[in-house]
Amino acid sequence: MADILIRGVEMPTQCGNCPMSTNARRCTILWREFGDPSERLEDCPLIPLPAEHGRLIDADELFDTMRFNRDHAELNDVMLGLDEAVGVVMNAPTIIKAEGDF
Repeated sequence: MADILIRGVEMPTQCGNCPMSTNARRCTILWREFGDPSERLEDCPLIPLPAEHGRLIDADELFDTMRFNRDHAELNDVMLGLDEAVGVVMNAPTIIKAEGDF
């Protein structure tokens, strides 16, 4: 299942003030009723991002690229120099842009 990000929506602390709930005390993500609106469902799928986060990248793809570069280096080459490593990180595909960077 793919994930979504809704920019500008604060992490709700309780089901009763969640934009994903209905007036009938139903979570529209889990499509399940909840009891006390001042509580939060134990299995709530919403996950907060850290405030003022930088861009989030696919670390697995980054490591695959770095391993490929290392494994295909000539014996006389430097395995993966610092400048090349920085370039690989800088060019890693962005999954979620930095907060405030629309």
